[in-house]
Amino acid sequence: MANEFGTINNAAKIAVANLADGTDGQLITWDAAGVAAVVPTGTATHVLTSNGAGAAPTFQAASGGGGGLAADGWTAITATGTSGTLDSPSFEISFDADMTALIGLGDRIKITQATTKYFIVTKVGAFSGGNTIITCYGGTDYTLVATATTAITNPYYSHVKNPFGFPMSPAKWTVTLTDSTDQSATPAAGNPTTNVVNMGTLSISIPIGEWNVTFYVQMWANGTGVTSAGLHAGLSTANNTLPASALRGFAAIQGASGVLSAGASMCVSRLYTLTSKTTYYCTAYTPWSGMTIYFYNLTIAPMTVTCVCAYL
Repeated sequence: MANEFGTINNAAKIAVANLADGTDGQLITWDAAGVAAVVPTGTATHVLTSNGAGAAPTFQAASGGGGGLAADGWTAITATGTSGTLDSPSFEISFDADMTALIGLGDRIKITQATTKYFIVTKVGAFSGGNTIITCYGGTDYTLVATATTAITNPYYSHVKNPFGFPMSPAKWTVTLTDSTDQSATPAAGNPTTNVVNMGTLSISIPIGEWNVTFYVQMWANGTGVTSAGLHAGLSTANNTLPASALRGFAAIQGASGVLSAGASMCVSRLYTLTSKTTYYCTAYTPWSGMTIYFYNLTIAPMTVTCVCAYL
């Protein structure tokens, strides 16, 4: 240490007030030669980062563009987000940083676009071309608009299930199909055992992600001059097939030859993992000859398909 009396070596217990003046925000360190040096002042939200042995630390942006975790459960994203494909209720946000080690499936996203909006992450794309595309589900209440119209500001992410302000009602994170009109069909003449129909052209589009899907319906079938009557119903990715299992059920009855009717309430559930938006059709068929009609008896109870986001 140099002063008006010369150089002091191996000084100890020097008062802070006796140190030479410096620049606000700089930190004292030693360089690779062991000579005293300073770490330059960092940028707001940057963190002090080690550069390994033989190199002075520096202030750098947090890895992946993330800031610090706040008490409310939200972590600031310092990367800039712009809109990608907008396919409501799913939306893409492209961040100009590598987010693949920062944001995962089921994480929460909070942004400002005129108002505060919340989303659930349903897909994380690869880091490519300086950007990471995050696919988000906006539920019933939140819609991402093109950033050319309204910029995304104040972006945050959270690994917490229920960060402050995030709406947790399952009703807000559910895709639903409901119908209360009777839907009927008559088997094709001469081909009653393989005729699968899309009842009333009913269908539902389920977005990318994981979903707890429940299918509830009242079903009924009539046969004339038969000893067996029955009906299969289910959700299928084609409008003329039934699923092999899972969301499928049937009702049947046997008796003396005559007019027979079979009916039942069906409620089946399963977990679906979808890598792309998929349309499911409400289908039905009868494997028995002599059936005259079958239908969803929806005036008794509405048919419902509910898809609740499994990341809640």
